[in-house]
Amino acid sequence: MENGDWSSFDEYPRHLADVNGDGSADIVGFGAGAVTVSLAYDDELIGGAGSDRLRGGPGKDWLTGGKGADTFVFDTNDGIFDIITDFDASEGDTIDIDASELGGTIINPVYDSSTGELSVTQQTFNIEITYQTIGNHQVPMPMPVLVSEDSITLAVLENPTGFNASTHVNIV
Repeated sequence: MENGDWSSFDEYPRHLADVNGDGSADIVGFGAGAVTVSLAYDDELIGGAGSDRLRGGPGKDWLTGGKGADTFVFDTNDGIFDIITDFDASEGDTIDIDASELGGTIINPVYDSSTGELSVTQQTFNIEITYQTIGNHQVPMPMPVLVSEDSITLAVLENPTGFNASTHVNIV
């Protein structure tokens, strides 16, 4: 938000404004047949008839893509999972997990169909320097050492159609 004004730069504008009066800049998006408001808390994001990209951010969010090949983006590990209400593989829906924003190394997306939970494993490494003798020299060799490995639940999928974690989840 610049000087308390709305700002926009493309065909489907996104604006920053203090929508709910809490002093924080909130995101308002206008697209083909959809209006999306994303606050820093619990939100409901609803896509339109086309291909939408929905990113809930912090808090517990309800994400509905609507028709089209939608992408649900996860880049926050605040300990609160989001809910995807309409994942449909036949429409081309996918889930992107932004590993660089989550921190550590993200591997192994796992979907539990009995609970609907989508989880990943987050690994954290330290670099340990060891020395190896090569000829008459001690050569430092940096080695990654696993410090921690935690399971993170990112989302719950409600009644997904054709979902498979190995083909529909992209770690980017």
